[in-house]
Amino acid sequence: MKKKIFGAVFITAMAIIAGWNFNQSKNETQLLDLAMANVEALASGEDTSGKICFYPGTSNYDELIPCDAAYPNIGKCKERQWRYYSKDKAQCFE
Repeated sequence: MKKKIFGAVFITAMAIIAGWNFNQSKNETQLLDLAMANVEALASGEDTSGKICFYPGTSNYDELIPCDAAYPNIGKCKERQWRYYSKDKAQCFE
């Protein structure tokens, strides 16, 4: 009787471990796919059109290419313009 109970507990534990392991490997695959998509997007320059978007850290009147980015992310560049800008505005530089 004890052997049957032990066997049932052992089989149940193995099934739980196998299910957990499958779920973990599935999550890792999704993260890997997301990371590869990010690398490909950065390599192709599709979001930045060949320009780098960042915060310069100075205040100046100069030619500015604003972009939609929240530090430290890279965002899509907008049209070139002349105006005052400060360190709190993200910019695209060629």
